[in-house]
Amino acid sequence: MGNRDEIIAGFLGFTKTDEGWYDNKMLLPQIAYDRNGGNCFTELEFYDSWDWIHPALQEIREYIDGTPNGDSKYDAERIWSDLIATFDMGACYEYVVEFIEKILPPELPTEITNDDIELMQGALSKIKGGEFNEWYDTLSDEDKLIYTAALSNLNTLLQLTN
Repeated sequence: MGNRDEIIAGFLGFTKTDEGWYDNKMLLPQIAYDRNGGNCFTELEFYDSWDWIHPALQEIREYIDGTPNGDSKYDAERIWSDLIATFDMGACYEYVVEFIEKILPPELPTEITNDDIELMQGALSKIKGGEFNEWYDTLSDEDKLIYTAALSNLNTLLQLTN
């Protein structure tokens, strides 16, 4: 399922590296790690395995529970009702992807680039100088997305190296 599995992996906090996809939060059942020999996967199995799709369903439920009623971005309760009403693996997969695509910003970068590093260095200098809020307010929406993704990637890298 390729890119669609990657959408789910990103939603669950997996990190893509040269070796494969790391399940940083260890959300899958232990049997998945035992079969794989660890938490880095060369293939994502969200479409093929209930063990894999179930953590996504749990995360969606937690997201819905923390969202105020009347959010116009998506009909969360309809999606959740459909998810729990079906035992069809393909239908569950489609609902999960549909839900994630509706709540996530489009094309959020997933790798750290030189531009990301430059943006983070700028942010750090502004934080040290006490000018962060003014600096952040001047960023374009695209740069705010890049900053957010870079910060998330930096956090993930720090977790992997500790």
